[in-house]
Amino acid sequence: MTCFEGLSSTTLDQLLSVAKLAYQGTLEDQLIFHDVQDNIESLGLLQKVPQLYSTGFPKASYNFIHKTLQEFLTAWYVSSLPTSEQRVFVEDSLTKPNMAMTVRFMAGLTKFQTSSENMDDLADIVISLETTDQRRLVENLHWMFETQNPTFIQRLMGNKEQTLDLSLAHLNPFDLYALGYCIVNSSTLWSVELRHCDLTDECMRILFLVEDGKVFHHITSLNLSGNGGCITTSTSLLDICVPLHTGMMLKENNTLKKLDLWGCELQPEGLEQVMKGVQANTKLETLDLSRNIIDNKRASCLGMMLKGNTTLKVLDLHECGLEPEGLEEVMKGVEVNTKLETLDLSYNIIDNKRASCLGKNDIIL
Repeated sequence: MTCFEGLSSTTLDQLLSVAKLAYQGTLEDQLIFHDVQDNIESLGLLQKVPQLYSTGFPKASYNFIHKTLQEFLTAWYVSSLPTSEQRVFVEDSLTKPNMAMTVRFMAGLTKFQTSSENMDDLADIVISLETTDQRRLVENLHWMFETQNPTFIQRLMGNKEQTLDLSLAHLNPFDLYALGYCIVNSSTLWSVELRHCDLTDECMRILFLVEDGKVFHHITSLNLSGNGGCITTSTSLLDICVPLHTGMMLKENNTLKKLDLWGCELQPEGLEQVMKGVQANTKLETLDLSRNIIDNKRASCLGMMLKGNTTLKVLDLHECGLEPEGLEEVMKGVEVNTKLETLDLSYNIIDNKRASCLGKNDIIL
């Protein structure tokens, strides 16, 4: 009951009665109540339902002024129950999409800080409900974030390296904040797939900055492909802020091995920042920049990147609009690079002069 500290015992009793009413209504999927004690109406949490919707009942009918209030009070009431009853309630609620907000409130109120045995039991329940439903996965991230309990999050993630695939889910900024928190507090979540998620520049800014930018020091693979179609300002997604953060992140990162930016509509300045980051990086092995237009100036930066980077093995540049002059700059980097094994230049204009440069690298496949 700590969230209502300072209330008088009378008010607290009234509030508990309302919470119990909310709980019973939630169990029965009920939004309108016909048997309400007069003394709890004064709290202002309930409102009378117009007679049109309560015809046939002898007493006035009520509902909560907002469904969120009913969900919160339900969670508050359940948090006062014995741990075993809480666990049963959460187990049942996790399978019901309409209970997502109530579970989030439960997570925030209790932090799921039970005994290690009960924590393991609850974690086992969640793990057994593994789903490929992206929206359900996002809801799980929400309540995991609300717990602010790294121990519990790590228990949920398990001991095996995992991939979290949220591709095609429409994600908002808070989704990304919750995702970032869970990544930082997991030692086994190594790969994150966010393809075609309609990510806005605000979403990406949050993901790159959450937990003081620690997110990308915890994963080895990140896929942001296909997020170029969501335009929120006069510039395209991943235009300015994300490439800058990507560049800075890549310079300092010592864990990320694979980065996919296919079809992100990266603008020239953004591409340049990414390339500078890769040039200084000492871990990245695979980079996909395909379907981002690379002009001659940025092609020169790409050549410098290949000269300076000593770890990149796979580089995908298909459909990048590279012209012969730009390709010549890229080839200058390819000529001296001794690590690159795979280079995809398909659907770019390659004349005979530039094609001959490829033969000067005896490692590339």
